[in-house]
Amino acid sequence: MEQNAAAELSALRLLGRLSVQQRLARVDHRLRLARLLVDGILDERSRVERQLREAEQAERDAGTQELGTAIRRYLAQGGRSWTTS
Repeated sequence: MEQNAAAELSALRLLGRLSVQQRLARVDHRLRLARLLVDGILDERSRVERQLREAEQAERDAGTQELGTAIRRYLAQGGRSWTTS
């Protein structure tokens, strides 16, 4: 009888440990998924920041080109009037 009780207690402890290990494994799995999600978000943020920098540079380049065109027109007219169109 005493051996049965000890065996049952041992089995319950083992089941308790397995349960804790299973919960820990699920938490680890969710943590890995969360890290993947965060990595994806950070990658997307980097892409958007790079696109923004490229758009700002293109805007500056376009403004420089427009100014260059206006200056060439001005000089082509002998510097008499300043027009942009």
